[in-house]
Amino acid sequence: MQRIALVYDWLDSAGGAERILKVFSEMYPEADWYTLVYDPEHASFLPKTTVHTSFLQKLPHAKRFRPFLAPLMPIAWEQFSFDSYDIVISITSGYAKGLLLKPHTKHFCYLLTPPRYLWTHTNEYLRDYFNGWKTLFRPLAQLLFSYLKTWDYAAAHRPDVIIPISEVVKKRVQTLYKDKVHCHDVIYPPVDYQFWSAAASDTPTANLARKPRIQSKGYALVVARLVPYKRLDYAILACQSIQMPLVLVGDGPDMTRLKQMAAQTTHFVGNISDEALRDLYAHALVTLCPGIDDFGLTAVESMAAGTPAIVHSSSGNAEAVLDSETGYCVELAGPHELADAVVRTQERQWSRTKCQRRAKEFDIAACISQWKELV
Repeated sequence: MQRIALVYDWLDSAGGAERILKVFSEMYPEADWYTLVYDPEHASFLPKTTVHTSFLQKLPHAKRFRPFLAPLMPIAWEQFSFDSYDIVISITSGYAKGLLLKPHTKHFCYLLTPPRYLWTHTNEYLRDYFNGWKTLFRPLAQLLFSYLKTWDYAAAHRPDVIIPISEVVKKRVQTLYKDKVHCHDVIYPPVDYQFWSAAASDTPTANLARKPRIQSKGYALVVARLVPYKRLDYAILACQSIQMPLVLVGDGPDMTRLKQMAAQTTHFVGNISDEALRDLYAHALVTLCPGIDDFGLTAVESMAAGTPAIVHSSSGNAEAVLDSETGYCVELAGPHELADAVVRTQERQWSRTKCQRRAKEFDIAACISQWKELV
């Protein structure tokens, strides 16, 4: 029997990637897990299995200050030994692809994206995270990014195979890491179609019922980690310009800035249960995905619930949404284009069946079948 290890950058927060991890944990229930920093409270989806952590786990307040540990992450990954394993599957948007393995151990890297702050969103990260008095640290950050970029480029050539989660990510791999990287065809992330398509109640979720200004099919929905590159400011300003109530699900470091620009018609509900989220999807007019996502499970979950999505045409989301059939793919240069798309969404009838049929193509079974064939 082959010994398999599953590797993820950090297991200390909840988000879209964690939905992918849950499927892998069910696909390979006997596998051991490896991660830099582990918080069991945020990894309840894992079965009762062994979780190996790096030396970063022992540092004071490692979970709280994890982003500041980036300079140590390459070293931490290179410290692990996988000599006793036949197969290692890394799922990463960071540095887990840089494992040092012996020739007998095969490494399959499921790449969520090359690190955004090193390659595709560097200027945005420097602007948004090193502003005010923190601009003093920008030169140091740029020097650090240069070092990490060099390491990341070398690390991308270590896996036996890189499997991108979307054509957008595949293009980044081929552009940034060049031809020597063995890049497999895309395997789209798994979506639990059966769960998200389950019939919701005929009335809005109780959370919305307490807000009389929001009626069923009378609000737009955003489901995302609140970080600048998601461009949630576009969603807020677009909905305010057309007086459309907006419900924001999620949490993150951009919360304060977004709340400062939001009017009373924008409702921040934080992190909620999947059951409550499914209800929100089912009763929304439309789900908004204004950022350039690597793939983005949100649009597929929305369509599974029968609700169209508006996505950035340059985003991985646009590979899932059928333009003008299950939503709109729009080149979103600012809030105006998004507002116009929301208005157009209001003016037409959408086929719940078409949305769900498209979402079903990304069901868990399809992903598992492709992985079993590959591994």
